[in-house]
Amino acid sequence: MTTPHDLIAVLQHHIGEGNGISGEDLALALGVPSRRVRHLIDDAIEKLGVCVLGHPATGYFIGQTQEELNRVCQFHTDRAMHELTKASQLRRSSLADLNGQIHLPT
Repeated sequence: MTTPHDLIAVLQHHIGEGNGISGEDLALALGVPSRRVRHLIDDAIEKLGVCVLGHPATGYFIGQTQEELNRVCQFHTDRAMHELTKASQLRRSSLADLNGQIHLPT
């Protein structure tokens, strides 16, 4: 089974945002589905303390500078705020209103 250590072994060749690898390429390199890559990254960060960073523009990489870390953390913060805003807007809608938006062919 592929482990976070396997992920880190691949990412040793991807240090700094200029050397990022796409999630798809990382999945191919590890021989796992892309969803598994995300779990491996979470484990590498949370259990091993490795600074694995990722951004849609750069791919995944091991962080090299404080600026890289700051940019990726800001990306995650912005993304989380966007999701919280959507959740807040949905909570203001009644289920009847939401059901009225569904138009199924009859």
